[in-house]
Amino acid sequence: MPPWRAIQVAQAAQLALAEDIRNLTARLRDLEEAQRRGIEMAEVSDGEQEPPEEELTAEVEEETPEERLIRAIMKVNTKPKMEVPMYEGNLNVEELIDWIKALDKYFDFEGIVEDDRKVKFSMTRLHKHAALWWDGVQEERKRKGKAKIKSWDRMVAKMKGKFIPRDYEVNLFKKLQNLRQKELSVKEYTEEFYRLTIRSGHIEEDLEKVARYINGLRFNIQDEISLLTPKTIEEAYQIALKAEEKIARRQNTVSRGRGRSFRGRGAPSDRRQLQTSAEEGSSSSSTQNTRGGSPFRGRRPYQGYQRGRGRFLGKCFRCNKYAGHRSYECPENPQNSHGKNMYIASNEEQGGELDVAPKLENIPEDGESLLMKRVLLKPNKEAMEPPQRKSLFRTRCKSKGKCCKVVIDSGSTDNLVSVEMVEKLGLKREPHPTPYKVSWLQKGHQLLVNEQCKVEFQIGAYKDQVMCDIMPMDVCHILLGRPWQFDNKAIHDGRKNTYTFKKDGVEHTLIPLKEENDTAESSSKVMMVSGKEFLQSMKKEEVSFAVIGKLKSVVTNTQLSDLPLEVQEMLNEYVDIVVDELPNELPPVRSISHHIDLIPGASLPNKAAYRMTPRENEEIKQQVQELLDKGLIRESLSPCAVPTVLSPKKDGTWRMCTDSRTINKITIRYRFPLPRIDDLLDCLSGSVYFSKIDLKSGYHQIRIREGDEWKTTFKTNDGLYEWLVMPFGLTNAPSTFMRLMNEVLKSFT
Repeated sequence: MPPWRAIQVAQAAQLALAEDIRNLTARLRDLEEAQRRGIEMAEVSDGEQEPPEEELTAEVEEETPEERLIRAIMKVNTKPKMEVPMYEGNLNVEELIDWIKALDKYFDFEGIVEDDRKVKFSMTRLHKHAALWWDGVQEERKRKGKAKIKSWDRMVAKMKGKFIPRDYEVNLFKKLQNLRQKELSVKEYTEEFYRLTIRSGHIEEDLEKVARYINGLRFNIQDEISLLTPKTIEEAYQIALKAEEKIARRQNTVSRGRGRSFRGRGAPSDRRQLQTSAEEGSSSSSTQNTRGGSPFRGRRPYQGYQRGRGRFLGKCFRCNKYAGHRSYECPENPQNSHGKNMYIASNEEQGGELDVAPKLENIPEDGESLLMKRVLLKPNKEAMEPPQRKSLFRTRCKSKGKCCKVVIDSGSTDNLVSVEMVEKLGLKREPHPTPYKVSWLQKGHQLLVNEQCKVEFQIGAYKDQVMCDIMPMDVCHILLGRPWQFDNKAIHDGRKNTYTFKKDGVEHTLIPLKEENDTAESSSKVMMVSGKEFLQSMKKEEVSFAVIGKLKSVVTNTQLSDLPLEVQEMLNEYVDIVVDELPNELPPVRSISHHIDLIPGASLPNKAAYRMTPRENEEIKQQVQELLDKGLIRESLSPCAVPTVLSPKKDGTWRMCTDSRTINKITIRYRFPLPRIDDLLDCLSGSVYFSKIDLKSGYHQIRIREGDEWKTTFKTNDGLYEWLVMPFGLTNAPSTFMRLMNEVLKSFT
């Protein structure tokens, strides 16, 4: 049968089936109506005699074929159908995972447990590339004589291996690790957090999830959450939503103050007449034009908003006063005038002074306490500045028989005690009624203060006990701030840096400690000892420090004569031992030289010179010329060359180095052992005297083996040069130098 004929037959059968269903539906509706009428008639005729049981049974048994078909249709399962999407095999990994989960739900919904039925149905939901690929997999197994895949688990594994990258879970976990809220809302961030957590399959405890969730939120939201300590993600999410709304309200309050105020649509002449008294009468609030014109008519800078803190201080944005109203309620706002042409008089025209605006009582103070200590360099004696001018009040006290450091700081909003003092003295801790955060000089590093304790101390005859907040600090053990000064009505003498107050009817005056002098002046300008005196001092003191003088070549005779006689004699005696510069010649040929053995058959490197600035080129040219003058390098025609680089030294000068990485790759490594640090420490065990000897250009005192010089060639913009002594950067250079040191110091070990 042709395909088009089969389609026509199927369509005709479908139409006939639809007609039968409509007829059956109408028949069913008629039967239901007849049954309903029969029930109503039975209720009306309750007094009538019921028919015999035999006749009723006969009526029930008489059932037409149509009625039996209708009853069978009514018994058909009428549960809703569940649709499964098609999978086309694109590069979206999450689409495949969702498709597999949708199929699992469908199998559970339909009660399908057989693997072959699952595979057959899944094949009908494949489309385009996915269907072609799966058909290819089954055909390939058939050609190899293997059975087709009929297991649902194997089909899922095959599809995951094809369409899911190997590092998919690793990348998901990385995204989860680096997830931050940034510009997202709390809702969007939470949805992304849940998505990555579920997709990655990473299993964590509830507290670990909460910590990871909070760590990704913005810092201002973290601060709000940290005070409540949620136990689950849901609790943290609800708190974060409320914190986000609170921050948004605060920002909206600030943004309304920064925006332009609304102006009416009156005529230009009307707007010119609406001028405030502050713009016309007050010279302090009006800004004169530098060209001698009329005063500045723009908005005055608002001081009620603290720029660095981002906190609303309660001032009106228009009149810049703590007047208890907002800018749209301000009497100086022209929009609040009932007449368009009303003229607002100045102070002089009213003939009186304005009443002082009432102060706001409950201005919210939600910022962190800021405790600062200015650390300055010690002033010069020549400045002749009083030591107390830039010093805090410092003294000592006794607490439980121990001596403790005390600082009185009027800039501190709380009394503080260090954690170290609380732990060592065993002071009783109490939970803080109102925990808060302390921020030091750098924003973002905050400490939560949630404990306090009562501290008893004594300064001279003054005894007291103060409730202090516990926090870690190194500047002192006890810090007395504004609460202590307020409770004791202490009077501070800024000149003398003293505090005077009364306690139990007795007046006390606290005097600070004197500044300690860190400088020590020696009684003798020259402190020199002989070797015998030094050994005698070592026997008594066991540990001594000595400074050994060295004669610099830049010291002239005139400068040397200015030194003490003892120093001159010592330097002249050992002038031939230590020199600043090596002689301009090659070191002597020794038994140990540096060998460079290349791997047979390896290709020789020939790298181009690095691009450098004109200043760097001049520096390299100068250092190359110095090495040529000393005879440490020479011009080369080698086929092997590496580029040069400049490396900065600690003293600010430059060291020329060769980039020998390419030549090191084809060099045979030496197996000469380098000393272990643990073995060296074992050798020093029990020693008393320690000496340090540093060679002057130690590598340049070892010659390159004759015939290997061309392997050390380096390239500059001016040409090729090869080393005659061992340079820095070669792979076997440390081993060669260690061999030489072992040979030289063999008789001393």
